[in-house]
Amino acid sequence: LYTQSLLGTKHLIEDYCTEIADAVRHLAALDQDVISFEEKYDFFHRASLCFGRSALMLSGGGSLGHFHLGVIKALMEHDLVPHVLSGSSAGSMVSAIYGTRSRAEMEDYVDVDSLVAEFSAEAGELKRMRKGSVNYSTEEVRAALERLIPNLTFQEAYDRTGCYINISVAPAELHQTSRLLNAITAPNVLVRDAVLASCAVPGVFPPVALHAKDASGKVRDYLPGRRWIDGSLSEDFPIKRLSRLYGVNHYIGSMINPILYFSNEHEPGERPDMRARFRQWNFRNISSSLRYANKLAQKYGGNSPRLKLFTNTATAVFSQDYRVDIAVYPNFEQFELRKLIQPIAGEKLLEIFQQGERAAWRRMGMIENCTKISRTLDEVLLATDNRAVKGRPHRPTLNGHLLRAASNDGT
Repeated sequence: LYTQSLLGTKHLIEDYCTEIADAVRHLAALDQDVISFEEKYDFFHRASLCFGRSALMLSGGGSLGHFHLGVIKALMEHDLVPHVLSGSSAGSMVSAIYGTRSRAEMEDYVDVDSLVAEFSAEAGELKRMRKGSVNYSTEEVRAALERLIPNLTFQEAYDRTGCYINISVAPAELHQTSRLLNAITAPNVLVRDAVLASCAVPGVFPPVALHAKDASGKVRDYLPGRRWIDGSLSEDFPIKRLSRLYGVNHYIGSMINPILYFSNEHEPGERPDMRARFRQWNFRNISSSLRYANKLAQKYGGNSPRLKLFTNTATAVFSQDYRVDIAVYPNFEQFELRKLIQPIAGEKLLEIFQQGERAAWRRMGMIENCTKISRTLDEVLLATDNRAVKGRPHRPTLNGHLLRAASNDGT
């Protein structure tokens, strides 16, 4: 449908979506003499659960993380940012920046003049941190994050913005499972710590311990003794978990992980050239070899826990599923992928940001059409939930919990 033209020409689809949205609003506006409030409340909640909702997932990708900011800005300008966001590694930082700021604060942050100063400051900080050392220290990165992300828990961030941010972290130990941290699974965990852990690339950052606020507001260790690393190593796109937690069934992916350059045919309907076919063939061979090597390491590497951890992590990285409904991605051939964890000049960061904007514009018509009905249902549910809270006691639901807070600060 979108291979010939990205905008326009889909008039039948657009008319259909508009008609359904108008019908939903018409039902919501009917007097109680026609349909009682209780029937409306039950109907719209059931309809939303059946129809589902969208989520925006931001992948890891080192210094290309500023691409996500451009995507966020473009979607904000059209009021198309979903209330459910996930991020890992660099994507976790951008999702936290968005999910801890009000709409007005975020608009100020992504203003071009502000970004020029911000990117110059970031480039200077990274150069100072890397001077004389091949690794970053946790304290230096934490200090940089304190300037970007307020000291909020996931629940406090949700109460402030109405946005569900989800951050993937991977365990530093073997035989442990990855986690998706958010206001439902880890409401008292500090967002800043989760971002720090999700950005802890092995060999560059040391593993990170998480902290949480207790009932009195004091900061305590969360799962003492456990350490966490880069979330993109195990679950860059937590599709199944988002579906289970929020009823998400439509996924928009901002995809900057360099592994996608080798594994996927991004453009729907476009036939890959010979170079792309060769990259995909190599990727499949490497992935297959890693799976076999991992089996051997787990079976015979009894005295080599580091070998087991390495092969297990490498296999997980190459075995992830990056298929989404709408993919937004950069032109990887413009970047030196081997330098993604090195400092980048402020001018280059602005260029990456603007490329994110342009890439999102290419998908704007598709995103608007595919999310129009679910956005209308969310709009109606927000009104009915607010009325239910004011007018009478009712049994709280996930939809109500999600959408009531989404009205805070107009986000």
